[in-house]
Amino acid sequence: MECKKVNEKLSAFIDNELKEGERVKIKQHLADCPFCMQEAKLLAQTWCALDVWEKMEVPHNFEIRFWQRVREKEEKKLSIQKLIRSIVRIPVPAAAVIILVTGLILGNYLGNILYPKEKKLSGEKVIALGKNDILYLDTFDDLPPESVGNVYISLVSLKENNYQRGLKR
Repeated sequence: MECKKVNEKLSAFIDNELKEGERVKIKQHLADCPFCMQEAKLLAQTWCALDVWEKMEVPHNFEIRFWQRVREKEEKKLSIQKLIRSIVRIPVPAAAVIILVTGLILGNYLGNILYPKEKKLSGEKVIALGKNDILYLDTFDDLPPESVGNVYISLVSLKENNYQRGLKR
């Protein structure tokens, strides 16, 4: 007899549920095959260990509650899967726009935190600032005619003159 067939029938062999002819063949195989003999011993020890256990009383509605919990877990799992499917159904361009807008909003928020646009000074600090601390247009007065400051002043003056001429007409 083959080991596979013997292993399939070991439980029935130990429980004396086989016909005498099959029992004799399995006994002969176990005598010749140490692997199958070890399997038979382990299975017999397992059955002996199970005989020692005491039967436990369970509440009368145990099975109902058990299957109810199984259904609840399955429903929860299905609701999560539905949520994931609904998120996945968002078209790629829409998802890209959502990510882009979220990035812009977060970037703007973090930028305002890290680099504030205006520095708020108390009244004492404003008084403490002198003329050298603030940039005025007359700062460019001492610069040569070809300098950036002088070019800026001449452009501003030219624009102002053109604007005033347009108003007089």
